[in-house]
Amino acid sequence: MGRVIRAGAIVYDRERDLPRLIRWSVRESEGHSLEVQRAIVGRLSRALRAERNRARSGGWTYDLNRHIALHQAYQAERLRLTSCEETSNESRL
Repeated sequence: MGRVIRAGAIVYDRERDLPRLIRWSVRESEGHSLEVQRAIVGRLSRALRAERNRARSGGWTYDLNRHIALHQAYQAERLRLTSCEETSNESRL
């Protein structure tokens, strides 16, 4: 399963995938600031937690494909956030 998530994170496209996963508009993600990145990662984290809880409870609304897509998006956005933080730290020096 780890390979599937890593492969999906590589082909993740923010403009295509993010709006259907967390209802994030393209206009909201226009800025590449740390605040925008943190907000996206936070919302993905909450959506991933909610999907995980649906799986644990055996809820009929649980969707394995959505769970995988959320995890792929979360991994890709975490990587983007890390690179933004590193860039920000380098510019301060």
